[in-house]
Amino acid sequence: MLKQIQQIACAERFQKRASQRQERLSTLSSLISGAAVDPNSIETVERRQERARLLTQASPPSPGKDFDNGRHILEAVVGRDDRLPRNFLTLGGRTADAICRVATSTNTGERSLGTGFAVAQGLILTNNHVLPTEAWAARGQIEFGYWSSTPDPQQRRVTLALDPGRFFLTDLRLDFTLVAFEERARDIIHKVFGSIDILPQSGKALIGEAVNVIQHGGGGPQTVSLRDNVVVDIFDDWLHYTSDTDEGASGAPVLNDQWQLAALHHAAFEYTAADGSRILVNEGARISSIARSIAGMLS
Repeated sequence: MLKQIQQIACAERFQKRASQRQERLSTLSSLISGAAVDPNSIETVERRQERARLLTQASPPSPGKDFDNGRHILEAVVGRDDRLPRNFLTLGGRTADAICRVATSTNTGERSLGTGFAVAQGLILTNNHVLPTEAWAARGQIEFGYWSSTPDPQQRRVTLALDPGRFFLTDLRLDFTLVAFEERARDIIHKVFGSIDILPQSGKALIGEAVNVIQHGGGGPQTVSLRDNVVVDIFDDWLHYTSDTDEGASGAPVLNDQWQLAALHHAAFEYTAADGSRILVNEGARISSIARSIAGMLS
């Protein structure tokens, strides 16, 4: 029921934003085509500057490309070159290590599956509708290293119990839960599988930018949806994007091409476009909003 409520809310937000979304995407298309348009009508100066800072840290701009110029940063992330540096795959593999399958049972005993990921030593982040209460979390387990359903010598599957008694924080509106797993494994899991940083700044993904989603769709082995996923809207606490997601993807990280966490996937619905085509629209809670919520609850 909680998942259906989130899906309905997602669809309502998407439909309500139709005119603003189309206007921004149309302006972006004009900018990429070389037209003289105001970049501020697409993304704010502050968000563009933060995206430029993160992008420059990962890969300095080529000569003649000044990321202080509003057009250049949008052109860099939207008018994209699909040739990526070799370490894109290496860094992506390290990021994927930190992602786990979440399994629990409902109050009626039904099995419930989702995705989560380590964000600090001993803590994972997932959706509220995956783990809505401490009682649900107390019945839950997480599994790192589930990459294949067939025997694989490279696979390091580790199953751990959740420990909400040690730490449990949840937000129904932003649909996230931050919960501890068994303390004895905290250090070794961090050493072997790592974690994904929660960066509080706004600007980790821009309108029109490609994003990547790593998930345990259907509760199965980990899969990766790479770059053929476009951010179509960013507003308030939400990020909308097209991507291939599946049941069990709830709680998956939405990442930019530098593998920085932009959003927490939580809902999807099929939308019928004006030409009759069916488009899968996804919604994630922005990580900057989640970071503010966590800070407020802990203060």
